[in-house]
Amino acid sequence: MTNLLTISLNNVRFRAYHGIHPEEDKKGNDFVVNMQLSYEPGSGIIASLDDTIDYATLFTILNTQNAAAG
Repeated sequence: MTNLLTISLNNVRFRAYHGIHPEEDKKGNDFVVNMQLSYEPGSGIIASLDDTIDYATLFTILNTQNAAAG
C-alpha cells in the first residue's frame, strides 16, 4: 500500500470580475474553491519544505487561475 500525503485547501474565497452578464464584470462575484491534492513523497522522511508541496504555492496557483479567468 502506498503512503500518500494529502494537502487540502478548504473554502478558499476569491472575488473575480468575470461572468456571462455585463454587470458581473462591474460588480464581480465571490467564488469558493475546495482543493485536495494527494501525492506520494519521494523519500520516507520529510526534512524540509523542499521535500513536500508548499500549500502557499497551491494557493498562488489557484489565485493566478482565478485572475486569468477574468
